[in-house]
This record gives sequence, structure tokens and C-alpha cells, in this order.
Amino acid sequence: MRLCKTKAAERRAKRLLKRGRAPQCQIAQKGSSSSSHSSVSSSSSLFSSSSTSSAVAGTYDSLSDTTVRSQFLLLGETGPVVGAAKVFLEEEPLDITSIAVNLTTEAQSVDSFLVYDETRRFLGRALLDPSASTNRKYVLTLASGTATVERRQDYSFYMRPVLRKYDEGGLGNQIVEIGNFVFEGYGVWSSQKYTKGSSENFPAFLTARSMVTQVRNALKATDLLVAGPQRTLASFTFDGTKSDPMAHIDVLTLQFQIGETGGVQLSNIFLRVDGSDERQTCNATASIITCAIPVTSASLADGPRTITISGDVFVPAVQDASLFLSLNNPGDILTAGSVEWSDGTSTFDWIAVASSVAQGTVWKY
Repeated sequence: MRLCKTKAAERRAKRLLKRGRAPQCQIAQKGSSSSSHSSVSSSSSLFSSSSTSSAVAGTYDSLSDTTVRSQFLLLGETGPVVGAAKVFLEEEPLDITSIAVNLTTEAQSVDSFLVYDETRRFLGRALLDPSASTNRKYVLTLASGTATVERRQDYSFYMRPVLRKYDEGGLGNQIVEIGNFVFEGYGVWSSQKYTKGSSENFPAFLTARSMVTQVRNALKATDLLVAGPQRTLASFTFDGTKSDPMAHIDVLTLQFQIGETGGVQLSNIFLRVDGSDERQTCNATASIITCAIPVTSASLADGPRTITISGDVFVPAVQDASLFLSLNNPGDILTAGSVEWSDGTSTFDWIAVASSVAQGTVWKY
């Protein structure tokens, strides 16, 4: 039996012994030394195959962004924070002994969850529970004294998923959404067992072999508006990242919002990708330009690509005229946005950016 690591754990063990019950840890004898405080020789020790894990001294989250927002989870990587929750107990301090992460649906691409507390301290790795009736439950078992919630005080936790690689069973286009967290532990004063479920709502995430990471204006922020045939209307540079050598990042369709004043009119609109002289015809309405791009014509797999839109420009009122194109809508997991793309296996109609995708050059007199 492992030694009690805290005074609170020792007190609880003594109370259990007095009641004739088996303690959860062994009370250290005076003068004895514990061999349980071994150092960690490498970071790989954090990722043992055991589902029982406790915090490693001095180990903290190395990723700076802890915001929780719906986005893509790249296969083979540690993902962004997919959920955070608070624990609160009115009656007494709570010594947490296990944390369960329950997903709304099975996601075989998720290998495990890295669990951190509110100080960014690494607590351990929650692994799939083989005893559960579905493959949706991941559990971290904690040593006594690892995480204690003080009486009448919130204690926060958050999780990052570890995704399987594509060649190790990871699949794109899988929804990863936390249903709830369940915290179990014992009262420090009473040794009573408590089970606390989370009440927070959690966003959905989507796995992918690659993703579009950024879209930016490739020209000046403002420039002179000139009427005439085949004028440059906008130019955007696309960046992406992929998780395996065979993954694609193919831009397939773009939908531009037209912003204009002074009655500027556009016609005969074409799209061209850098490195190619081939032009793709685009369809336009009074407010929207839609451009379909052949697969791999705008591939980001080998690096950034710049896409330029040209068209005939008619300006009836010179003094008040202005024009710009924007990729206005990033979309989300439920709503189509301005950019459609493929990772080589699945097609996606949104990108994970926080606001509007990108605005092109504002052309004006």
C-alpha cells in the first residue's frame, strides 16, 4: 500500500482504522523514509499506459492558449482545450480521487485527455475506460492529496485531447464533444465519498488530417480605384498545416462578399492561383462572388498559396466610389462559411478563426 502523502490523508487513514475500515494509504512511521518520491527522468514519463496517474512536481501546461472555442483537432497532436469545469463543495474540503471525461459520442481518434488544474499544473492522463458500456468514458485516477478542493471554494480543471495519428487509427471528420465531467473523492474531515458532476456546456470540435490556419490580404490595405477591364479586385494568401505526409490542404470554393459605394459594378470575374496561368471563371451576384477551384489547383500542402481575383470594373460615380472584397464568414461546425477545403479524405466548409476571415484591399479615389 502506498504511503499517505499529506497530513489530511494521514488523518483520514487514522479515522478509518479507528472505525475498523481499511485505509486508502499507509501512515508513515516516524523516522522512516519513503521511496515513492522518485524523480522523472524525461517528459515521456507523463504519458505512461497506466490509467492511474498523479501530478508530477514542477510539470505545467506548456501551451499558452487555454481558451475554449470550437475548432479543428489535428490528428497526431495534442489539441486545444476542449473543456473546463469547476468543482465546489459546501460541507468540507474534498480530496479528489478520480476525474472522468464523458464524450457525447464515441471518437476513436482521441487516444486520451491531458488533465490540468487552475494553476496549469499537470495532474495526469485520462485513458479510455475499458469497463464502460460505451467507448465514450476516459478516466484519470489520482493519488490521495494530489488535488484538494477547499471548502466553499471553486477549483477549476481543464482538458486537452491527445489525437491518434492517421496511420495509427486516427480519422478526420469525427466530432469530439464533452458531455460532462464527473469528479469523485472523499471528504477530508469525514471520509465520506462524494460524486460531483459538471454543469457547464461544452462546444463541439472536429478532427482533421490538416487545416487552413490563416488567410491574409496579400496586397496593400488601401489603393487607387481604376476602372477598366481585368483589374485586380483582391488577392489573398492562404496558409495551412498537415498532420501526415499524404494529407491534402486543397482550397475548393471561395465566397467573397462585395463591398462597394458609388454604384461600382463588376463583371467577367476570374480567379487565378499563383504559379499557374490558368484562370477559373467565377459567378457573381450584386453582393456575392463564388469561385469553384479544381482539386489540387490551390493546394497548401507544400506551403502558402496566393489566390487573386480579377474582373472588369465600371465606376459611374467617381467621387463616391470605393470597392473591396472580403471572405467575411469563417463559419463553424454547424454553419457553412466563406471557405470550403479538403484534407484529402473529408471536405469542410468552415475554418477555425476567431472572427471574419480576411478583408482585401479597399480601392477608392
